[in-house]
Amino acid sequence: MKGTVILMKINTRDFGEIDVNEDDILTFPFGLYGFEELRKFALLTDPEKQLEGVYWLQSLEEPNLCFIVFNPCDLISDYKPKLSAYELDSIELCDFDKMQYFCIAVIRNDFYKSTINLFAPIVVNLQTNVAKQIISESDTYSMRHPLSAFLPKEG
Repeated sequence: MKGTVILMKINTRDFGEIDVNEDDILTFPFGLYGFEELRKFALLTDPEKQLEGVYWLQSLEEPNLCFIVFNPCDLISDYKPKLSAYELDSIELCDFDKMQYFCIAVIRNDFYKSTINLFAPIVVNLQTNVAKQIISESDTYSMRHPLSAFLPKEG
C-alpha cells in the first residue's frame, strides 16, 4: 500500500547495503533497453544530501548495475517528449499528473563529455510505480545531449 513505510535491505553499487522504502521500488515490466531481463530498480537519492536533483536507479537483481538519472523537467522546464498512447497505455498511465520522467545520464571522468538521453525517457506511473523507457516519436531531443549544456553560464 503506497504511503506505508516498509523498509527492505538492498545491495548497491555505490552505497553498499542500505535500507530502502518499498515505495521507492520501480517495476519495469519490459526492462530497460539493453537490460530487458532486469525488472526491479530502486530510485535512490544521495544519502549525504550533497547532490540535489541527482538520482541513482539501482538494479535489485544485479547490484553492480546502477544508472545515474535526472528528472529532465529540472533541466528543461518545458520538456515534453512525444510519446505514443500505446506505450503509455502499456504502463496503465491515464492521468498525466500522475507521471514523472527520468533520463539516464552517462557520466565521464571529463564531465564535459558526459551526456544525458533526453530522447528515450523513463516514464513512471506514480500511482503504481510501474515504469517504462519509451523512445520519443520526434527528434526534438537527443540521445546524447551534453550535460554541460545545463551548467550555469559564467559572466
